[in-house]
Amino acid sequence: MAVGAGITLFQGFLNKILEKDAITALVIGAMILVIAVFAWANSSIICPDCKLKLLWYSISNEGLGKWFTWLINLEKCPQCETRNAPGKKTGKSRGSQ
Repeated sequence: MAVGAGITLFQGFLNKILEKDAITALVIGAMILVIAVFAWANSSIICPDCKLKLLWYSISNEGLGKWFTWLINLEKCPQCETRNAPGKKTGKSRGSQ
């Protein structure tokens, strides 16, 4: 996703290196890549129990500035409160020994 976004954002700097047709093809390819990765991530990052699409939930409820941090720190599903959320760290908990 970062590669596609980077190519799209820095297309102006590529004018000195590549021809216009090559830049156009590269930018269109980058935009398709970003859309495809977003669609894949949206359908892949789900709660294993209730099937809530967590990527879309985080973007729509937390906003563009906080969605990634919220998703990484997720410990339980906001809908069904299962503790099997994808962002949860695995291993022994501190309380059980």
